[in-house]
Amino acid sequence: MLAKNANFPWAKKLNSQARQASADRAWQSIQRFYKNCRLKLPGKKGYPKFKNLLVQ
Repeated sequence: MLAKNANFPWAKKLNSQARQASADRAWQSIQRFYKNCRLKLPGKKGYPKFKNLLVQ
């Protein structure tokens, strides 16, 4: 949906498979984080870390 958003016109230029893979990785990391919280695993929860795309 990012490619259809008027606020991100540059997103249409990105490869569709790369966009999908990136979105899948992001969702998986968020799901893993909440699963670890729900199971009350000891230690670090593994907060998702994302690269800042605005820094060049």
